[in-house]
Amino acid sequence: MDINNLVRRLDNSRTVDMALPDAGRYFVALDLPRSAVDLLGAAQEGLRESLAAGARVKWVRPENLHLTLKFLGDRVTCKTAEAVIEALRGAAAGLSAFEVEVVGLSAFPSSRKARVLWAGVSDPEDRLSELHEAVEDALNPLGFDSSDFHAHITLGRVRDRKARPDLTGLLDPMSEKRFGGVDVRGVTLYRSILTPQGPQYEDIAECTLR
Repeated sequence: MDINNLVRRLDNSRTVDMALPDAGRYFVALDLPRSAVDLLGAAQEGLRESLAAGARVKWVRPENLHLTLKFLGDRVTCKTAEAVIEALRGAAAGLSAFEVEVVGLSAFPSSRKARVLWAGVSDPEDRLSELHEAVEDALNPLGFDSSDFHAHITLGRVRDRKARPDLTGLLDPMSEKRFGGVDVRGVTLYRSILTPQGPQYEDIAECTLR
Protein backbone atom coordinates (compact mmCIF):
# COMPACT_ATOMS: atom_id res chain seq x y z
CA MET A 1 0.00 0.00 0.00
CA ASP A 2 1.33 3.47 -0.88
CA ILE A 3 2.15 5.53 2.21
CA ASN A 4 -0.09 8.36 0.99
CA ASN A 5 -3.15 6.12 0.99
CA LEU A 6 -5.42 6.14 3.98
CA VAL A 7 -5.24 3.23 6.38
CA ARG A 8 -8.21 1.06 5.51
CA ARG A 9 -10.78 -0.06 8.09
CA LEU A 10 -10.30 -3.72 9.05
CA ASP A 11 -13.06 -6.23 9.77
CA ASN A 12 -12.47 -6.67 13.51
CA SER A 13 -10.59 -3.48 14.33
CA ARG A 14 -11.24 0.23 14.45
CA THR A 15 -8.63 2.11 12.46
CA VAL A 16 -8.19 5.88 12.37
CA ASP A 17 -8.80 7.30 8.88
CA MET A 18 -5.46 9.05 8.44
CA ALA A 19 -2.32 8.93 6.31
CA LEU A 20 0.63 7.43 8.16
CA PRO A 21 4.06 9.11 7.94
CA ASP A 22 7.08 7.39 6.37
CA ALA A 23 8.31 6.28 9.82
CA GLY A 24 7.37 6.87 13.42
CA ARG A 25 7.46 5.82 17.07
CA TYR A 26 4.88 3.12 17.83
CA PHE A 27 3.77 0.98 20.76
CA VAL A 28 0.99 -1.48 21.58
CA ALA A 29 -1.04 -0.76 24.70
CA LEU A 30 -4.30 -1.16 26.60
CA ASP A 31 -6.56 1.82 27.16
CA LEU A 32 -7.77 2.67 30.66
CA PRO A 33 -11.34 3.63 31.63
CA ARG A 34 -11.99 7.23 32.63
CA SER A 35 -12.77 6.18 36.21
CA ALA A 36 -9.30 4.65 36.66
CA VAL A 37 -7.60 7.59 34.93
CA ASP A 38 -9.31 10.05 37.28
CA LEU A 39 -8.26 8.11 40.38
CA LEU A 40 -4.69 7.71 39.15
CA GLY A 41 -4.56 11.40 38.31
CA ALA A 42 -5.64 12.21 41.86
CA ALA A 43 -2.91 9.89 43.19
CA GLN A 44 -0.34 11.68 41.04
CA GLU A 45 -1.46 15.02 42.47
CA GLY A 46 -1.22 13.67 46.01
CA LEU A 47 2.31 12.41 45.41
CA ARG A 48 3.31 15.68 43.77
CA GLU A 49 2.17 17.64 46.81
CA SER A 50 3.89 15.25 49.24
CA LEU A 51 7.26 14.97 47.52
CA ALA A 52 10.18 16.92 48.88
CA ALA A 53 11.01 20.05 46.93
CA GLY A 54 14.26 18.50 45.68
CA ALA A 55 12.56 15.49 44.06
CA ARG A 56 11.93 16.43 40.43
CA VAL A 57 9.49 14.10 38.68
CA LYS A 58 8.31 14.22 35.09
CA TRP A 59 4.68 13.17 35.44
CA VAL A 60 2.69 11.39 32.74
CA ARG A 61 -0.34 13.47 31.89
CA PRO A 62 -3.51 11.64 33.01
CA GLU A 63 -4.89 11.60 29.46
CA ASN A 64 -1.75 9.72 28.37
CA LEU A 65 -1.94 6.99 31.02
CA HIS A 66 -2.02 3.49 29.52
CA LEU A 67 -0.70 -0.04 30.04
CA THR A 68 2.05 -0.78 27.52
CA LEU A 69 2.17 -4.31 26.13
CA LYS A 70 5.07 -3.74 23.73
CA PHE A 71 7.19 -0.83 22.52
CA LEU A 72 7.94 -1.24 18.82
CA GLY A 73 10.62 1.38 18.25
CA ASP A 74 11.33 4.89 16.98
CA ARG A 75 11.63 4.18 13.26
CA VAL A 76 8.72 1.91 12.40
CA THR A 77 7.84 2.36 8.73
CA CYS A 78 4.33 2.85 7.40
CA LYS A 79 4.46 -0.55 5.68
CA THR A 80 5.52 -2.24 8.92
CA ALA A 81 2.82 -0.43 10.91
CA GLU A 82 0.20 -1.77 8.51
CA ALA A 83 1.63 -5.29 8.88
CA VAL A 84 1.52 -4.87 12.67
CA ILE A 85 -2.20 -4.06 12.49
CA GLU A 86 -2.87 -7.22 10.52
CA ALA A 87 -0.79 -9.28 12.96
CA LEU A 88 -2.59 -7.79 15.97
CA ARG A 89 -5.92 -8.65 14.38
CA GLY A 90 -4.92 -12.30 14.32
CA ALA A 91 -3.60 -12.25 17.88
CA ALA A 92 -6.71 -10.54 19.22
CA ALA A 93 -9.08 -12.89 17.40
CA GLY A 94 -7.65 -15.87 19.28
CA LEU A 95 -8.32 -14.51 22.78
CA SER A 96 -11.47 -13.63 24.68
CA ALA A 97 -12.10 -10.41 26.60
CA PHE A 98 -11.24 -10.34 30.31
CA GLU A 99 -10.95 -7.96 33.27
CA VAL A 100 -8.08 -6.90 35.51
CA GLU A 101 -7.83 -4.36 38.31
CA VAL A 102 -5.43 -1.47 38.89
CA VAL A 103 -4.09 -1.92 42.42
CA GLY A 104 -1.25 -0.33 44.38
CA LEU A 105 1.54 2.17 43.83
CA SER A 106 5.26 1.38 43.77
CA ALA A 107 8.51 2.31 42.01
CA PHE A 108 11.32 0.84 39.93
CA PRO A 109 13.86 -0.35 40.94
CA SER A 110 12.46 0.06 44.47
CA SER A 111 10.62 2.55 46.65
CA ARG A 112 13.91 3.35 48.40
CA LYS A 113 15.69 4.30 45.17
CA ALA A 114 12.83 5.42 43.00
CA ARG A 115 13.41 6.05 39.30
CA VAL A 116 9.98 5.27 37.86
CA LEU A 117 6.70 5.61 39.76
CA TRP A 118 3.95 3.24 38.69
CA ALA A 119 0.59 1.67 39.48
CA GLY A 120 0.30 -2.12 39.56
CA VAL A 121 -2.23 -4.49 38.07
CA SER A 122 -4.00 -7.39 39.75
CA ASP A 123 -4.36 -10.25 37.26
CA PRO A 124 -5.02 -13.50 39.19
CA GLU A 125 -5.58 -15.58 36.05
CA ASP A 126 -2.44 -14.22 34.34
CA ARG A 127 -4.45 -13.15 31.31
CA LEU A 128 -2.25 -10.14 30.59
CA SER A 129 0.80 -12.38 30.25
CA GLU A 130 -1.20 -14.57 27.87
CA LEU A 131 -2.14 -11.50 25.82
CA HIS A 132 1.44 -10.23 25.83
CA GLU A 133 2.71 -13.61 24.64
CA ALA A 134 0.12 -13.64 21.83
CA VAL A 135 1.26 -10.17 20.75
CA GLU A 136 4.90 -11.27 20.85
CA ASP A 137 4.18 -14.37 18.78
CA ALA A 138 2.30 -12.29 16.22
CA LEU A 139 5.01 -9.65 15.89
CA ASN A 140 8.14 -11.84 16.01
CA PRO A 141 7.79 -12.78 12.29
CA LEU A 142 7.84 -9.04 11.48
CA GLY A 143 11.30 -8.69 13.02
CA PHE A 144 10.38 -7.46 16.49
CA ASP A 145 12.42 -9.12 19.24
CA SER A 146 10.69 -10.52 22.31
CA SER A 147 10.81 -8.37 25.44
CA ASP A 148 10.20 -8.83 29.14
CA PHE A 149 6.80 -7.86 30.48
CA HIS A 150 5.81 -6.50 33.87
CA ALA A 151 2.25 -5.22 33.87
CA HIS A 152 2.23 -1.65 35.20
CA ILE A 153 1.06 1.87 34.42
CA THR A 154 3.82 4.47 34.49
CA LEU A 155 2.86 7.56 36.48
CA GLY A 156 6.11 9.52 36.42
CA ARG A 157 9.90 9.40 36.11
CA VAL A 158 12.47 11.02 38.39
CA ARG A 159 14.30 13.65 36.32
CA ASP A 160 17.59 13.69 38.23
CA ARG A 161 19.51 10.54 37.26
CA LYS A 162 21.84 10.88 40.24
CA ALA A 163 19.18 11.48 42.89
CA ARG A 164 16.99 8.49 43.65
CA PRO A 165 14.56 9.61 46.36
CA ASP A 166 13.40 7.27 49.10
CA LEU A 167 9.61 7.18 48.63
CA THR A 168 8.94 4.27 50.98
CA GLY A 169 6.90 6.44 53.34
CA LEU A 170 4.70 7.66 50.49
CA LEU A 171 4.29 4.52 48.39
CA ASP A 172 4.09 1.71 50.95
CA PRO A 173 0.79 3.00 52.45
CA MET A 174 -0.59 3.00 48.87
CA SER A 175 0.54 -0.53 48.01
CA GLU A 176 -2.98 -1.96 48.27
CA LYS A 177 -5.02 1.03 47.12
CA ARG A 178 -7.55 0.12 44.43
CA PHE A 179 -8.07 2.28 41.37
CA GLY A 180 -10.78 0.29 39.63
CA GLY A 181 -11.23 -2.43 37.04
CA VAL A 182 -10.12 -2.47 33.41
CA ASP A 183 -12.33 -4.31 30.95
CA VAL A 184 -9.80 -5.58 28.39
CA ARG A 185 -11.66 -5.85 25.11
CA GLY A 186 -8.91 -4.98 22.66
CA VAL A 187 -5.34 -3.86 22.06
CA THR A 188 -4.46 -0.51 20.52
CA LEU A 189 -1.59 0.46 18.25
CA TYR A 190 -0.41 3.97 19.14
CA ARG A 191 1.91 6.41 17.41
CA SER A 192 3.86 8.66 19.75
CA ILE A 193 4.73 12.19 18.60
CA LEU A 194 7.39 13.92 20.69
CA THR A 195 6.78 17.64 21.24
CA PRO A 196 8.35 20.30 23.52
CA GLN A 197 5.22 20.00 25.69
CA GLY A 198 5.62 16.24 25.99
CA PRO A 199 4.53 13.22 23.92
CA GLN A 200 1.21 13.13 22.13
CA TYR A 201 -0.35 9.74 21.45
CA GLU A 202 -2.46 8.98 18.39
CA ASP A 203 -4.44 5.73 18.41
CA ILE A 204 -3.95 4.21 14.97
CA ALA A 205 -5.94 0.99 15.32
CA GLU A 206 -7.83 -0.90 18.01
CA CYS A 207 -8.05 -4.65 17.44
CA THR A 208 -10.83 -6.23 19.47
CA LEU A 209 -10.61 -9.49 21.39
CA ARG A 210 -13.06 -12.27 20.76
